[in-house]
Amino acid sequence: MTRKLTIIIRTCSGVFKAAGGNRYINKSKSEIINVCLSSLVDSINQVRGHNVELFVLDDHSDQSCIANIKNIID
Repeated sequence: MTRKLTIIIRTCSGVFKAAGGNRYINKSKSEIINVCLSSLVDSINQVRGHNVELFVLDDHSDQSCIANIKNIID
């Protein structure tokens, strides 16, 4: 039985950290977005027998981050 799965991810490289303070990982927000999105896309590409849709909703990221996101999902 084929199932449909819709994944929606929201990205924003503009805010350092919503709660303030330092991150526990010493990486930029853009780097974290790239790694997480790449991992998600790799996992989606391994799905067989189901229809998976990915929607990325970006909230004012810089142009280089948006270009990276487009590159990852294409």
